[in-house]
Amino acid sequence: MRKITYDAARAFIEGRNFSRGNTFVKVEQRTPEDSHPNRQLYLHGNLIAEYTNVKGLHVTLATWPTVTTRDRLNGLLTELGKREGVWQHKHEQHYGTHEVNRIISSSEWIPVT
Repeated sequence: MRKITYDAARAFIEGRNFSRGNTFVKVEQRTPEDSHPNRQLYLHGNLIAEYTNVKGLHVTLATWPTVTTRDRLNGLLTELGKREGVWQHKHEQHYGTHEVNRIISSSEWIPVT
């Protein structure tokens, strides 16, 4: 995992704004008492992960199934302690574990449980 990926994932999890290079985290804290503010993770200006109190966490490749996009998403999932991940096999994108996974569209929003 790249350092920028780790730092962005930690900022996302901790609810802190973050910006470095092509990656940034935007946090929308509605009130000072809000312990779970809405969070968004962007890569090259494309929203690739979002957490809201209503919908929970969702991730997407944002139509860019690149090594970097997968690295940012996998870094976030790893730091959250999830076993799931995103990878490419024979030009198809997959989400899940190696035991249980499915082919995904590069524009699909995936709920993370």
